Amino acid sequence: MSDLEKTRRLSPKEKAAQNPRNIKLAVAAYCYHDCMHEDAVNSHSTKFAIKNCTSKDCQLWLFRGWQDVSGGTVGKRGKTTG
Repeated sequence: MSDLEKTRRLSPKEKAAQNPRNIKLAVAAYCYHDCMHEDAVNSHSTKFAIKNCTSKDCQLWLFRGWQDVSGGTVGKRGKTTG
C-alpha cells in the first residue's frame, strides 16, 4: 500500500463497506450519498450536512449522527471546539 493510499480519507460509503455491522456508518453513508447525493470523499462538511438535515420525514432522521453537537466546529461526537 502506498503512502497516498494510507493517508487518503474514506467516504462514508467506503467506511460502511469496511464495517458492515456498524449502524452509525450505515446511516451516515445513506444520508450523505443516497439522500444528499454527494460523491465527495468524507470531509468535515459531511458532519455538518448530516447534522443539519431537514428531511424530518425520513425514517432515519432521528438516528443521524452529530445531533448532540451545538455551536462551534463539529469535532468528534459529543464534543465541540471553536
